[in-house]
Amino acid sequence: MSVMSINYIKSVFKNKVIGDTSLYALGNISSQGLSLLILPLFTHYLTTEDFGIYNYTNSIKAVLAVVTTLSLNSFVLRYYFKLKSEQERNKLIGTIFLFLLGLSSLLLIAEYIIFPIIINSFALKIPFHPYFKITIINIFLESTFVIPLVLLRVKRKAFIFITASLTHAFFTIILGLIFVVSLRWGLLGRYYGILIANSLFAYI
Repeated sequence: MSVMSINYIKSVFKNKVIGDTSLYALGNISSQGLSLLILPLFTHYLTTEDFGIYNYTNSIKAVLAVVTTLSLNSFVLRYYFKLKSEQERNKLIGTIFLFLLGLSSLLLIAEYIIFPIIINSFALKIPFHPYFKITIINIFLESTFVIPLVLLRVKRKAFIFITASLTHAFFTIILGLIFVVSLRWGLLGRYYGILIANSLFAYI
């Protein structure tokens, strides 16, 4: 490789935008990677039926998360830099955050009422309490830190973003291991680990 090529590569990574983008990608990949690495340990303590319940509720969670956030995080990322003043930008962030907080609160109440009815109507073998109940609470909690994470991105706080993402993933895994492996709470321990981590992260 020529000296010119090496200098070009160095200049690319010194670029603020490319450097931040790399950190954002690293944060997302690392969070998923930690969960993947620890998966074999959970499989040793959880049954096939446990994983079936967990994956089923996670599928429901993925769908409802889209409804809860309405992909407004993508809207903020795109529209934020079109605004001229810092006041307008702060107003955008605050308005979207409060809107999502209100929407997710209403959906939480609606899901709490409707889900037991749906489960009974379709005779689902997965009970509402505790699995679906904890899942919809987690959806609400995770919706509260969608916009704060977007704010870190638009403010180009890449290091804080990756720290927050990895810290959340770390606490989720550690708490899950404590409840599942040490305390032997089974599948319920996995749910409570995620719930407590989300509660701490939402508060912060």
